[in-house]
Amino acid sequence: MHSKSVACAITVAALTSSLVAFSPASAETRVAVSPATLDLAGPIGGAGTVEIRVTNDGDRPLDLSAVTVDLEKAVGLPSAVSWTDVKTDDYTLKPGTSGVVEIALEIPEDTPPQGHYAAVSIEAMPPAVGGGQASAVAGRIVVPVHIAITGDEEDPTWLGEPTFDRSSLFLRTDGQYMARAEISNGGGTHVGLTGDAIIEAIDEDGERQPVAAFEVPNGYVLPDRERLYTGAGRTTLTPDQPYELTFELWTPAHGRTADAEPEIIDSIELVATPQVELAAVSYTHLTLPTNTVTCG
Repeated sequence: MHSKSVACAITVAALTSSLVAFSPASAETRVAVSPATLDLAGPIGGAGTVEIRVTNDGDRPLDLSAVTVDLEKAVGLPSAVSWTDVKTDDYTLKPGTSGVVEIALEIPEDTPPQGHYAAVSIEAMPPAVGGGQASAVAGRIVVPVHIAITGDEEDPTWLGEPTFDRSSLFLRTDGQYMARAEISNGGGTHVGLTGDAIIEAIDEDGERQPVAAFEVPNGYVLPDRERLYTGAGRTTLTPDQPYELTFELWTPAHGRTADAEPEIIDSIELVATPQVELAAVSYTHLTLPTNTVTCG
């Protein structure tokens, strides 16, 4: 994941897209925004601007308006609403064109170093007909704003601190499986995680062979919050065969490369037993030993 500088010491990462579609009886409304989340970082007293690109993929013009609001999933966490402002006036976006919503941030000098949160609510409605008012809002997209106020490197308490709370693997001998990991963040700032989950069969000699894998999508864990990562599918499983599930997750700061070690690893070993769901026990450490779960 790449970061780029935006104005005065505010940096932005995690450039992804989000598409919201609405289908009124008379026309189709499709609005896309990029990035889907503003993941920012800056020092105390820092200031800068960032942009959200809005694309009208529908077949009619739309009047756009935007405002900063509290982020619903961050209730109880420090708010950035008071110093995060929309600088773009309302405007009309023609079909097949894009525009921007400019956001200005000015971090107060007395802001503590930790994560602060807000959201940008973007509304799109068809223009009024005949000078009257539009009958209804055609669509609304909320773009989360995550801002990490950086602190003293020698006092890392403001950083995010992700931990595995629980890993679970559910196996059936008909080949169905579901894997899940519960991650919590005991630090002061949000953490973005991505990675892989791998299921391996263990033979009599202890050798491991991959039988299934899935990518863990990008996701943020806010401070004092938990997040559930899951994956499911079907593969070939053998009764009474030991299997091991391993989650490997990276943070964007360290990158996900062939040479990089995962930030957090969790591994659980169990045996596939007909019609029995097997789950791991709870853990609280970043690097976890392999444990065996058996069912009679």
